[in-house]
Amino acid sequence: MVGEDSYYLLLAAIIEGADRVANTAGVYASYMKKWQPNARRAFGIVPEVPSKDPSPPKAHLMDAIEAAKSIGDVDLLYIDPPI
Repeated sequence: MVGEDSYYLLLAAIIEGADRVANTAGVYASYMKKWQPNARRAFGIVPEVPSKDPSPPKAHLMDAIEAAKSIGDVDLLYIDPPI
């Protein structure tokens, strides 16, 4: 039996592992008649232990240009384009 925290750590590792060996271009670009080199790699997982950083992550809902002006220094920035 796997606890809830371990379950989600392993699930994230499986998703990332699958992405490393996915033949995505072969699916979306059907004109490609050969496997991508990464699709020939062995599948593996590397569970990442969550950071023990005392400051919690923050999310901002705002215009990207405004965010760049106002947020300041960051370790990681993910900008999700509008739909």
